[in-house]
Amino acid sequence: MTRALKAKIYDPVDLMRAPSGTIAFTGAANLGQAATAVTVYTITGRVMILHMPPPFVTEALVSTVNLGTISLGVASDVIAFIGATTVGAGTFAVNDWWWRDTSIVPGVGRDPMDFTSATKMVISENLIIDCLTQNITDGTLRFDGLMYRPLTAGARLALGPNMVAV
Repeated sequence: MTRALKAKIYDPVDLMRAPSGTIAFTGAANLGQAATAVTVYTITGRVMILHMPPPFVTEALVSTVNLGTISLGVASDVIAFIGATTVGAGTFAVNDWWWRDTSIVPGVGRDPMDFTSATKMVISENLIIDCLTQNITDGTLRFDGLMYRPLTAGARLALGPNMVAV
């Protein structure tokens, strides 16, 4: 006897949208200082990330001697979402998008980070920007429209301590 499998159709109650926010880099600890992390979203419980538009540059990023690198991930995998990307002269300018493949693309849309069944992202740690080398001394990134599904009761994402709600 076989049993038919049904595709899961997510009830809107199952899906949640993380709040939109911006992070303004200053070069201080947890705000762009090298070897520190900027918490984008704090997490309660465990969640599955389903969709994440790329971060958007609202003020050009500046790094010490144009050699700073940043990535987007979690503490145990700092490149889980976006690998190490150089913040150099002319990169991360106003109106640029920071893509999963580490490219910086001005004012143009491409597919956001949609996670198919083969690449579902499940996390139980805060979502962070890791400042890998050199300080990021100025600039602002905006995060919008991250969609997730709670995996545990009460699970949610909230803006990190240095994020400003928009």
